[in-house]
Amino acid sequence: MKFLTLNLEAYGPFTNSALRFSANGFGLHVVYGPNEAGKSSALRALTNLLYGIPERTQDDFIHQTKHLRIGARIAGNDGATLDIIRRKGRKNTLLDATGQPMDEGALASHLSGVSRETFETLFGISHRTLSEGGRDILRSGGGLGESLFAAGSGIANLRDILDALRAEQDALFTPRGRNQRLNAALTQHAAKVQEARDLATAPRVFEELREEFDRRSAERNAIQRDIDDLTRRVSRLDRLCSARPIILRRDALLAEQAHVANAPLLADDFARRREAAQTALAEQSALRARLAGDVSRLTTDIAALDVPEALLDMAARVEKVATTESAHRKAQLDRPRIEGECAEFRTRATRLLAGLRPDLDLADAGCLRLNRPQRETIRSAGEQLTRATDRQSAAEQAQRDTTRALDTARTALDALPAAPDVTELAATITRAQSFGDLRTRYAEALKEHQTAQKDVQTLLDRLPLWQGDIDKLTALPVPPEESVRTAEADAQRLDDAARTLDTDIDRLRHERLRRAADLEQASSGGTVPDHAELAAARSERDRTWRLVREAWCEKSDAYRAEFETPTALADTFDRRLHEGDATADDMFRHAERVTLRETAQSDLRRIDAELTQLTDQKKRLEREREDFTARWAALWNPCGITPLDPAGMRGWLGMRAEALRHAETLRSRRQTMDGIGDTVRACIDDITACMTALAQPLDADTRLQNAIARAEALVRDAETTRQTRCDMEREIRRLAAEAQTAKAVAEDAATLHEKARLDWKQAIAPLGLASIPAPREAFAALDDITDLFVALDEAASRRTRIDDIDREFAAFSTEVNALTAALAPELTTLRPEDAASQLGVRLNQTRANAEKRALLSAQLADARSALGETETAIARAEAHLRAMCAEANVTTADALPKAETASARRRETEKALREAENQILTFTGTDDPTAFADEVTDTDPDAANAELARLTTERDRAEEQRTALDREIGSLKTRLDALDGRSRAATCAEEAEQVLAGMQTDVDRLVRLRLASAVLTTEIERYRREHQNPVLTRAAKLFSTLTLGSFDGLRADIGEGDEPVLMGTRNGDQRIEVAAMSDGTRDQLYLSLRLAALSHYLDANPPLPFVVDDILVHFDDDRSRATLGVLAELARRTQVIFFTHHTRLCELARDAVPHDLLLELNLPGC
Repeated sequence: MKFLTLNLEAYGPFTNSALRFSANGFGLHVVYGPNEAGKSSALRALTNLLYGIPERTQDDFIHQTKHLRIGARIAGNDGATLDIIRRKGRKNTLLDATGQPMDEGALASHLSGVSRETFETLFGISHRTLSEGGRDILRSGGGLGESLFAAGSGIANLRDILDALRAEQDALFTPRGRNQRLNAALTQHAAKVQEARDLATAPRVFEELREEFDRRSAERNAIQRDIDDLTRRVSRLDRLCSARPIILRRDALLAEQAHVANAPLLADDFARRREAAQTALAEQSALRARLAGDVSRLTTDIAALDVPEALLDMAARVEKVATTESAHRKAQLDRPRIEGECAEFRTRATRLLAGLRPDLDLADAGCLRLNRPQRETIRSAGEQLTRATDRQSAAEQAQRDTTRALDTARTALDALPAAPDVTELAATITRAQSFGDLRTRYAEALKEHQTAQKDVQTLLDRLPLWQGDIDKLTALPVPPEESVRTAEADAQRLDDAARTLDTDIDRLRHERLRRAADLEQASSGGTVPDHAELAAARSERDRTWRLVREAWCEKSDAYRAEFETPTALADTFDRRLHEGDATADDMFRHAERVTLRETAQSDLRRIDAELTQLTDQKKRLEREREDFTARWAALWNPCGITPLDPAGMRGWLGMRAEALRHAETLRSRRQTMDGIGDTVRACIDDITACMTALAQPLDADTRLQNAIARAEALVRDAETTRQTRCDMEREIRRLAAEAQTAKAVAEDAATLHEKARLDWKQAIAPLGLASIPAPREAFAALDDITDLFVALDEAASRRTRIDDIDREFAAFSTEVNALTAALAPELTTLRPEDAASQLGVRLNQTRANAEKRALLSAQLADARSALGETETAIARAEAHLRAMCAEANVTTADALPKAETASARRRETEKALREAENQILTFTGTDDPTAFADEVTDTDPDAANAELARLTTERDRAEEQRTALDREIGSLKTRLDALDGRSRAATCAEEAEQVLAGMQTDVDRLVRLRLASAVLTTEIERYRREHQNPVLTRAAKLFSTLTLGSFDGLRADIGEGDEPVLMGTRNGDQRIEVAAMSDGTRDQLYLSLRLAALSHYLDANPPLPFVVDDILVHFDDDRSRATLGVLAELARRTQVIFFTHHTRLCELARDAVPHDLLLELNLPGC
């Protein structure tokens, strides 16, 4: 697929603009536009056309978002074309040429299944992605798989992606970490599980406390029942006492209701309506009186106005003469001035005619009037004669100048020496310059060699435990890295085990001190019986009881073996019974101390056993460390080094490896420097040989820069001499041809001049002049003739204006006289202008009076209408008041306020009665209201208040007892909770499960990250295996081309980590690491890989346009030419669109790209 046209109809800064690409083949299209010309918008337009304009776009700064449009004509791989338009929207955004929606599949078939992301990364490259790709190759150490995969996928920041995956994994979990989220969560979970296991089981005292708790709870429930019964009795008495005043008030309201029962119940707004009706009646009566006065006044004013109807009938005629009066007055004032101007123009005409033809007067001047063709003929003939004269003079002068220049050039050519042949010398200079600035390169190579030498020595000086040169260090028989890693792991294991043992021993010692302190605290408050003493007391009590029961029930005398009399037996049993109960009570009272002492004794026994075990383990670990130290020292004996710990020696090996790498770099720098020196000597020898052959030998110690300068000066001199001779010979040939041409031109000019003179004589004949004037004199006579007839025409115009003034004033005077005779005879004695002005004043006054009469008549009609409406409103208000009297059952309106007062009193009484009934209902509860009211009436209030006070006091005492029991129960509950570890154990187990649940999200994320890393790494390695040979072969050739032969190519090698890496090659077998390349060279390496991967893709897939965004801004001219040539070769297989801000790149493209492949375009508006 390729673009034929890109129509930027409304997008970014563009409006109805287009880019038209080549229709023949693919080609390299260089699109130029200066800064701020819209290059970025055009780049985005290409991608957004194919895949849609994003929801948020930065290209709507001129056109509204809904109006954005991009169009194109594309050609498929089968040659078929497709016209499409892309609009901004969420659906149906792809349109055909007619603006109708079309299926996205029609466009997708041309894209061959390539997604937007693939198109932007694989088929597009910018200076930013080029630089990122070069830096990524450096950061990966030239990793072959990563470099090939990044180039093949177009992902310039692949190393950033891999590092980000690893960093996020390390932030979640590391095998030896502690502060990572999953490591910390695992530690917290283990601590919670151990805490749940360590919680002690409740002692036997717990059951006794539980029985006491249940007994006190039962007592509390019984007291609560008594409080509830007392509360009910207090509540009823309180309701009876509280309802008594309300019931008495209700009885008073019933008596009041009987007095106002016959008063009429008027509406709530009755008083407002009555006041409104009376107010309206008063207002309308006052309005009626005022309107009657207005009618009388307006009638008088209308009768007093004077309006002559005759003047109004002739208003148009009067108005006409009044408006034209000022014009006629002005015309009479202008008439003397116009007569003077007429005489002046006739005098001027007479003077002009005397200068032209003194034999004619003004009456005969018409013979001099020329028509337009005659005037144009005279001017044309005069101009032709002037040009012919000038042309003849110029041709004769040119003929003389050309002949003189030809003679001078022939003389100079004869005096110029011949130029030597410097072709071989120029070729030698070109070969020398093709190597670049060898002096600078040698200086840089020398500086790099010295730097590398200094770096190697610095590393040797910094390397501890050993002294010697780099060669001895290289030959040193150091242990294998695997052995060091194994030893480091063993040392770390021993250190971890030792730290763990020390931590455990310290923890147990601190715990033993705490348990010993607990035991001392439990024993400090006096002797406390333990369970063994309680068991012994109860055993003696039970044994004595068995003797009592045998003596009582079986009549046995076995007790006499121990006791002399039954009384002694009974006394002993009674004493032992009280001793057992006292021991149990004492243990109950000191339950916390008992539990603390027993727990401390048990823990001390356990801690002592664990300390003994850990001490034995520590001794075994110390013996194992001694064996490890001996083996580790023996491993380094061949090197003669007393080693540090394995971690330190691994760092020592790293420093040694770094020194060896710098030594390799030093050797590479030396080879580079020697190669540049050989090239310099070869170039000097070649230039010296050529200069000697041209009789310009060089000194034996001449430097290359001076040799090239002298050789270039010689070449320039020879080329200047040769070019000068060529230029002079070409100039002589040109001058000879010009001399022949000048001679022919002079002859033609003479012939044309004679013809123009004859035409001029014929053209001026109508003027009747005595002699043939020069063209300038004839043109002046034509101007005088023009001025003559202008003056005559102006005089005639003034005469016509005077006649018009006289005629119009006569008609105006006749009309004014007729009007004054009919309308105002007293004005006939005035001048017509003054009479017309007076008639106009009278007409305006009459019109004003007529308008005033009409206005007063309208006001009179409005006043009469309002008076009728007022009479109607008065009648309506009186009828309303009569209806309200009937409603209130009174005869006159004056009695209405009294009726309103009686109605309000009845309404308030009934409302208060209803409120009292509702209040009584709030006290009755479930009782019958009537029975409740009777009970209230029958109850003695003093006796009820006394009973209420007694019951309240009794309830308060019961609540105090309940509060005391609550405190005792709370204390028992606290002691029970302290002895019951099951709740805390359950809490710890629950918290441990919560920790596990909280870890699930991080575990899932860690699994996904590790899976993503594994998949990406596997895919990178698969891509390397499948595409290494074809892509690397092409990239090597491209890399050599792009670096102008500074590198021979690329090679896959094995790096320090036994991983495949990418290296550049020079001189066949010299290998250059990526780290030793310059930034620009790494950019060219990445570009080579990208172009090789794209070419490999095109071997098996249909082509798509390759879009390049100013990637050459940091390339010099030579490497820019080479890159453009490579893009031109790619353009034979797919369309390449190269956007740039730089005109220099356009010039280089014309030089580097074949004309059949290059098409230059400018952004619209440039």
